[in-house]
Amino acid sequence: MKILKTGRYSSVSEFVSEAIRLRLEDTKDMLKSSINVDEHGQASLPLSRLEQMWWILATFSEDLNRKGVDVKFAPQLRNCKTLLNFIHEHTCPTCDKEMVDEKFLDLQDNLERIKDELISASLNFDKSYAKDWISKIDRAERGELEYKMTYAVSRFVPGLPKDPERGWTRITLPKPISEERIRYISEQFGVITEFEDDFHVIIRGEKASVLKAVQGFAGIFKE
Repeated sequence: MKILKTGRYSSVSEFVSEAIRLRLEDTKDMLKSSINVDEHGQASLPLSRLEQMWWILATFSEDLNRKGVDVKFAPQLRNCKTLLNFIHEHTCPTCDKEMVDEKFLDLQDNLERIKDELISASLNFDKSYAKDWISKIDRAERGELEYKMTYAVSRFVPGLPKDPERGWTRITLPKPISEERIRYISEQFGVITEFEDDFHVIIRGEKASVLKAVQGFAGIFKE
């Protein structure tokens, strides 16, 4: 390749990585706007794009691990999901917009770091494979994926007596499981799940649903 003869790049891989980085930086500029909220208190497209980015990166990370590429971003992805939940809960006309914008930018930066690391790992694994995932990421950044994050609705109201029908429990996992499996359990039983670390999960919700969710987790490790 002529471009390698200039001495700027030492390999084709380095050239490809640089080209991808520049392309993703251009795309990142599309998300550098603050969150807008409509008259119903719903967040506008920028948050939807970041929800899609979170989902595609979580799926990307899990797929790399299944292929034997050791990438460990579960804690960072959980932190990003916590930020998404915070922003979703605080996008309203009376909320502190400055605080929300700060969290929004934190979320952007965290997702960018995870994205760069995953792309780098995938390029080292297989360039054709990396190209497919870069295309998916590009679509997520444009908000073109058919994914809508489901947020658990908080029923806690300060000052009211504790609801006797609701409860929580903390379970210890025999081994770490993917964010995808956690989402499946949460949606299947209508509970809120929160990671403490890779081996401990808090489950909140209606007592009967919490019990079913615990049984659901147990069933995963019997498979």
